Amino acid sequence: MIASLLFFALVVGLLGTIRAGAAVGGGTLYRPAFHTVSDHDVPTRIDPSSFKGTDWVDLYGVLKPGTPLKADGTLAGTADEQVAERIVPYAVGIAEGNTDALLDAAPNGDVAARTRGEVVRADVEAALGRELTAFEVTAIHASGRFLLV
Repeated sequence: MIASLLFFALVVGLLGTIRAGAAVGGGTLYRPAFHTVSDHDVPTRIDPSSFKGTDWVDLYGVLKPGTPLKADGTLAGTADEQVAERIVPYAVGIAEGNTDALLDAAPNGDVAARTRGEVVRADVEAALGRELTAFEVTAIHASGRFLLV
């Protein structure tokens, strides 16, 4: 019984560390942007160079979970009246780093993106290290298929 409780406490402690984002092998481990697993993931073609100058790609070239995308695979929420039709649920490597040269050199490719669901705002903001902007929040809500929780 005591061993079970200690194991449970260890698991809860580790999940707390993961939730906050823990350094792992020189990178950061990010929590998924959604509460649940979904069958609403679709491949979405992205051009890594379109993320230049944004904080949605980390130092290691990882596209952060919660990245809102338009239907064409470009970033949504950078201006008024944009709609996020897809959201990246998990962190995914798209380049060797986040410099303009590395993002330009990275090949275009498909990432899994979700077309609906409950987005965990706290986890997305933890990945970004900032609050979502009003444009980003509006873009996520505009499609009517996402709910920030």
